Amino acid sequence: MSTRSMFAFILVIYVMYMLKSKRLTFKKLFVWSALLLITFAVTFIPFLAFFYNDFFRMNPFKVQSDFLLPTGYVIILLSLAVIAGSLCKNVKDMYWWIGLVFFSVFMVYAIRLCIIHGFANAYLNSIVDVSYILFSLPFLLLSISNFAEESNEN
Repeated sequence: MSTRSMFAFILVIYVMYMLKSKRLTFKKLFVWSALLLITFAVTFIPFLAFFYNDFFRMNPFKVQSDFLLPTGYVIILLSLAVIAGSLCKNVKDMYWWIGLVFFSVFMVYAIRLCIIHGFANAYLNSIVDVSYILFSLPFLLLSISNFAEESNEN
């Protein structure tokens, strides 16, 4: 979670789906979120203990917000994840929306860097890390498999 903020998009879609389907109460969500945040925070203790000043100059959040996507973009994309999670009717839908949101995040990231650096430079000089699109593939492939299964049943 410290090095891949993309994980947040899965959590948002999952939580929205679980709340909508009434499989998760707000009380359980609060406890679950508190435990998740505490566990996440504990992973930073060694860095804070041994590299306190360096940690605040260079940390995973600073690197990701400076290089990958500015905060404004992330807020918009997290809003998209909230909407996507609200649209999920079942678990299969959830996989589809996670894949689609991941793909959208990659496209926003790639287009932004192509505008800044030019397409050829961004792509050929590895300014755009195309491996980020791989985050979406397992979810989209699973969704395609699910859609094919459903059409065979009908």
